[in-house]
Amino acid sequence: MYRSLLIALCSLLALGGVLSTGLAGQAGRQEEDLTKRVVRLEAALKQATATVTEQGRTQRDLDQRLRVIESWLDKVPVAMIALQGSVDASAKAGFAYPAPNARSKELLLDALRKLGADLSAVTANK
Repeated sequence: MYRSLLIALCSLLALGGVLSTGLAGQAGRQEEDLTKRVVRLEAALKQATATVTEQGRTQRDLDQRLRVIESWLDKVPVAMIALQGSVDASAKAGFAYPAPNARSKELLLDALRKLGADLSAVTANK
């Protein structure tokens, strides 16, 4: 009777050992899977952070470009009014006559130079 009880007890201990080894192996695999998942998530987070940083730089660059364009556009009406005034002064000085005089040509050329300088000044300040 003790012999069968001893065999049953040994069998239970062996079964317990096999189950605990299996559970430990399963826990080890789960831990390994979780570790791999954490590594992948950390890599994805690092990539997302780099992307957000690059988007921030791009946004700042676009904002700067927009400010330059808006500044240039603000100058266009003023420059065009000045050009129109100079064109009128050149016409009054005789530019439209069959033989335009030198003063009318100088007024028009000066106006075109000023227009170019006014409109290019913004891009030089970039």
